Amino acid sequence: AFAAPPPPPPPPPMPPPPAPSGPTDGKEGLYENLEVPPGFVAPPPPPPPP
Repeated sequence: AFAAPPPPPPPPPMPPPPAPSGPTDGKEGLYENLEVPPGFVAPPPPPPPP
């Protein structure tokens, strides 16, 4: 009788997605992770260029 073949090795874990460097999605997420005091108002966005 032949020995059973060894089981295949498990696939390597998927690498985590690279973290975005800087605000790449506009104003979304700019102030989400900042601890701001109550009543904090974000500065208005700069006017669009002509």
